[in-house]
Amino acid sequence: MSEPSKKLELQFQNCNLGISARRLWEHTELGQANVFGKAINGRSDLNDATDFIDVVRFDTFTVSLAGFTVAQLRDGQIPAHRIPKDVPVLLAGLATRKAVAFVAEVAAHIEQCSLRQATRNKEILATAKAGFDFQSKVSKANEGLWQDTWNAAKNPFEAWWQYKKDARKRKPIVSAWIAARDYYDSLPKPKKAD
Repeated sequence: MSEPSKKLELQFQNCNLGISARRLWEHTELGQANVFGKAINGRSDLNDATDFIDVVRFDTFTVSLAGFTVAQLRDGQIPAHRIPKDVPVLLAGLATRKAVAFVAEVAAHIEQCSLRQATRNKEILATAKAGFDFQSKVSKANEGLWQDTWNAAKNPFEAWWQYKKDARKRKPIVSAWIAARDYYDSLPKPKKAD
């Protein structure tokens, strides 16, 4: 489904309704905004292809959205003003071999997107962890130097004066460590199996 030449809509026989994965394809392949109520999850077992397949109307020259997805139709969550009169034909169309194959193709596409996202998240997490570890080592090394300076002072007043004097040097190091820690903490971590 990643190629635009593949069919993104499927019209059912005996009615002007069908299903479409065009908005999903535009989101995943062209970078359009996600218009669905949920995002593609990095864990593929949490993705349901029917959440990303629209029910559409086929007119003579155009295809327009019916206003709900296959999952909403399946769950009976169609707004009352959008219920098409030929719902039984639509449900029968969803049970055909072509529709099942269409949904399976969309599920395979979502699986690919899920794997891409999971791989990208792992790389981002690894980079953030490495940055945080580096900043921790820099901070720890400088902390040791500052402690040595403090211990080498002849009296507490001289130590305090040196500590205040070095504050300008410490601030960027501590700030970088805090920024690295906050960025790493903000990223979603994979759940550990119990």
